[in-house]
Amino acid sequence: MTGEPAWYQSNKFGVRLGNVLEVVTKPEGYLGFLETTLVPFDPKLIDKSMLTDYEVLWLNAYNERIRKIVGPELNAQGMLDVYYWMTNKTIPFETQASKTMKSTNSAVSLAENLLGIVLVIMNALV
Repeated sequence: MTGEPAWYQSNKFGVRLGNVLEVVTKPEGYLGFLETTLVPFDPKLIDKSMLTDYEVLWLNAYNERIRKIVGPELNAQGMLDVYYWMTNKTIPFETQASKTMKSTNSAVSLAENLLGIVLVIMNALV
């Protein structure tokens, strides 16, 4: 399945972020989503000041998955230029809480946070 939240400015422009999702079993029998499209969001298009700590933690966990899964493959194929591009795009963001104390990253569902990130990107473009 895909998650494709979007935001459109009437008669002007819009943005839609798409990601292929795998349905997975979560604790206590719940279902959730796991992102299978591992491509980083461009940090230049994200207004970090508008993200909640929850959204920052999700984005950092998503970027860490990209680094752990895609990074070794890029290195194995000798694609160092792409590897360095990917690592530059997946640098962790600092949460408000981590400014005063170190917090533990936790992964949350893409479906719960992608729309918030779309709105943040659109606000940065307006």
